[in-house]
Amino acid sequence: MTHEQRIMAAIRGEALDQLPFVPRLDLWYKGNLAQGTLPDKYKHASLVDIVDDLGLGYHCVIPDFSTFEEPYDPADVGLGIHRTKSVFYTVEFDLERKVELNGPETVTTYRTPYGDITTKVYYDDEMKRAGITQAHITKPAVETEEDYQKIGYIFEHGAVKPRYHYYDAIKAEIGDRGPVVGFFYEGGSPMHALLKEMVPFETFWFHTYDYPELMEECCAKIETLMDKMLACMADSPADLLYVGANYDSMTTNPPFFAQHITPYLKKASAFLHGKGKYLLTHTDGDNAGLLEEYVKADIDVADSVCTAPMIGQTIKDTRDVLGSHAVWGGICSISVLEDSFSQYEFEKYIDETLSSIGDGRSLVLSVADSTPPGAKFDRILHIMKK
Repeated sequence: MTHEQRIMAAIRGEALDQLPFVPRLDLWYKGNLAQGTLPDKYKHASLVDIVDDLGLGYHCVIPDFSTFEEPYDPADVGLGIHRTKSVFYTVEFDLERKVELNGPETVTTYRTPYGDITTKVYYDDEMKRAGITQAHITKPAVETEEDYQKIGYIFEHGAVKPRYHYYDAIKAEIGDRGPVVGFFYEGGSPMHALLKEMVPFETFWFHTYDYPELMEECCAKIETLMDKMLACMADSPADLLYVGANYDSMTTNPPFFAQHITPYLKKASAFLHGKGKYLLTHTDGDNAGLLEEYVKADIDVADSVCTAPMIGQTIKDTRDVLGSHAVWGGICSISVLEDSFSQYEFEKYIDETLSSIGDGRSLVLSVADSTPPGAKFDRILHIMKK
């Protein structure tokens, strides 16, 4: 059984010859490569070389958002729209748009009949050295209530075009080491897209009280484009699609999630299941009160599941609620850092984690959210040998 077959069998809840352990190593690799601190054995190795030498699967869930082909590719990051070699579609806007490059900063101005919207995103070499692959939004799209009409207009004028050849290129590189997950959008719903990508956190919550109708009207127009993006990705070669990310019981509290995120995730999962695809959503925060919503939405994979002591839920707590819905993750990232866990604490934590997973069905074990660049590599080897 190949690594990819084993991972997909785990997602389907089938019995396996061994528990898949597929740590996310891309940020660890990029950070240490940039700093010249890869283990001596792997000083000149690619990440594919390393996982092959270790006998591990290749974690290809989260896009490398830094793989731009053109200088202007980050232009729409302020809308949550990424244009990289790790995203298998693109969005083209039928409106006037001005993009300026100021060193590491990309400034985009969208012209609409209701006024302009300007976003700024920042990505520099220091971020690359730290293993960060995603640009930081320094000027969000929405600042006042008047901006919702402008955002709606922009999304109404977006057209989606496939770029499936990027999937083919990545698949050719990693082969059967793991599934290449197709990225859809980090907003798990239109309202979540506003919260996560376009509106400052405090402003968002004030606006939900002061201008709910404006926000709902905007969301209806965002949803039209999101549906086109989802349809495009459902027709891609990827069997497993990444839909929504970065939930937390504080920032996306359970009542908000139930009202504004669960319905779209459920709609997306039903659509994808009808196409023979699986839905993965990136559940990397504190999931108190949210696990039940993932079940209601009928997701297939809760990805990057973090556990106690970083949050309140253990891996057993999570699996007990999710049932047959698969978990990808389960090992908290601080456990592989020497300044957070002593060796004794680490080994005890791993033993307790593994003893609590029962038969291990519907589980792909991984470090969540990611293996940090400062991880002690011997700890990855320890988990692997277990």
